[in-house]
Amino acid sequence: MTPFIKYLRIKNFKSITDLEIRDIPAFAVFAGPNGAGKSNFFEALKFVSDFVRFGIRAALKMHDGYENIHSVKLKGKNARTFEFEIILEQSLAWNIKGQEHTFSTFRYTLCINALDSEPIINESTWYDEKQHSKRYRSAEKDSFLGIADVEEQFPPFGEDSFSHLRIPTDPSILRYDFSARALSGIRKLHIDPIGAKNANSLQYDNSELEEKAHNLVSVMTRLEKNDTIRETIMDMMSLFAPAFEQASTQQERLRAAHILTIKERGVKKEFPAHLISDGTIYALALLVAVLDRHKDDAWTLIEEPERGLHPKAIAEMINFMRSRVFATEIVTPRNTKDTLQTQMRRPIWLTTHSATVVRHCKAGELWFVEKENGGTVIRRAEVHPESRMELDEAWLSNALDGGLPW
Repeated sequence: MTPFIKYLRIKNFKSITDLEIRDIPAFAVFAGPNGAGKSNFFEALKFVSDFVRFGIRAALKMHDGYENIHSVKLKGKNARTFEFEIILEQSLAWNIKGQEHTFSTFRYTLCINALDSEPIINESTWYDEKQHSKRYRSAEKDSFLGIADVEEQFPPFGEDSFSHLRIPTDPSILRYDFSARALSGIRKLHIDPIGAKNANSLQYDNSELEEKAHNLVSVMTRLEKNDTIRETIMDMMSLFAPAFEQASTQQERLRAAHILTIKERGVKKEFPAHLISDGTIYALALLVAVLDRHKDDAWTLIEEPERGLHPKAIAEMINFMRSRVFATEIVTPRNTKDTLQTQMRRPIWLTTHSATVVRHCKAGELWFVEKENGGTVIRRAEVHPESRMELDEAWLSNALDGGLPW
């Protein structure tokens, strides 16, 4: 299986002291007991994404500050330094003035020192092991260096181009790089089906599904106008809930709010969402999360997608998610006739305690999250080639040597 990530390193984030993993596919499942660090792993990736999008001060605030993100196992300078490195397999094909340029590997490194006071940022990017850009920023100095011979192969994308770049003091250099989508587009979801049933005011943000899906009704109101997505949701929901016929939204008469209603086969009356099972609402929110991914949503992290779902529905959902991780796009930079074709993997990663989810993993997709000496470690589940057990049976009998959900 071709990996989405060739190499990933995270140092100093909650239970993660120094984590290194390799060759992770675009669809991956991370299984392990409570407290092993599955959520912390996803949150560390979201922290990097928030830094890329909003800058270090905003990212620290969004994740409750230095005191709540650093590893208690590290001391001194190590406890105040966050490090991140990622190497992605990403197919890029430029057509510049009739000449072809291709790249297959993107590497990004980030080191943030003095997290507890005045953060000092070091960043670098590489394409096929050739350095593209680097940046150093502190309270006293803020500088950017673009490598000239590489810059010629990466022409400007309109006003946010390297040719006349002035890096603000806080955001990442990736905000000015077309590969930023790999990290800035990370979405983390931990769906709350009870809150997802609530009515949404007309002013509620419907641009994307929020982490707990409390704006599900608003997003559904927007998606009803997209025939392809609406029909796909209805078809898939009929597999998860046999009695399901249709989901729709409507405006309440007495207040400026939208509510979600669901109609079942053989019943004329539509039911308001609060009378529908949590599992049905949860399945609906999962489908919306997977289908309503904008071009900038490059990476979706979902915690415990199995909650409230029948084992058959879980199997269908896993297969559906796996089918949605690839996309090919052609981009034309503004004010140019050049083109960029990208074959993006738009990964979906899951955490789970469910044997049913594990059973439907393919080779290389299952990873174990565990604690060793108080720190989170992640390793690929290795199945013996002569094993005749189903993957979930081998997991629950500890034949895979770890990752048990207890």
